[in-house]
Amino acid sequence: MGLLVARQAVPASDLGEQLTFKGGTSLSKGWKLIDRFSEDIDIVINRGVLGFDGDNAPEAAPSKKQTRKRLDALRQACQKCVKEDIRPALQKAIAADIPESLSWDLLDDPADPDGQTLLFNYPTAFPAGAVYLRRAVKIEMGARSDTDPSTIIGSSAESVGSLRHGQVAEPMIQGYF
Repeated sequence: MGLLVARQAVPASDLGEQLTFKGGTSLSKGWKLIDRFSEDIDIVINRGVLGFDGDNAPEAAPSKKQTRKRLDALRQACQKCVKEDIRPALQKAIAADIPESLSWDLLDDPADPDGQTLLFNYPTAFPAGAVYLRRAVKIEMGARSDTDPSTIIGSSAESVGSLRHGQVAEPMIQGYF
């Protein structure tokens, strides 16, 4: 189910091309270098789309005080993007793909002080008390990391199993080298 969330996260928002998978998500799903179930998905939001590139980039600030100010403003812009753009689009895409009879939710992660992480509690075939597999995928987002170097990798529906509606088929996934 973690991969379904990853596939939905990219095209579900107008920001789709501005999102980059990183870390294990990139290695597993983009490059197929490791084979594992993702309990967390790491996504970088391109700072440029939030207004923090070029002369506005934190690293271009003329002083440490200005760097801190810009990093705080970047954190706030990322929080707003996650809450107002990505989360609603992701909720809509997931709701369209999961039958109404199955229980799921997409919540802010209370453990993230930056307010940039979502928890996707997905439907499970295990009994309610089963603790073998955590029933949530953590979608960790942020904009402080660079998206370079990266490349666009095609991903086919066969690599993740069938998706009923097909609206997310053939997304482009960016991943770190």
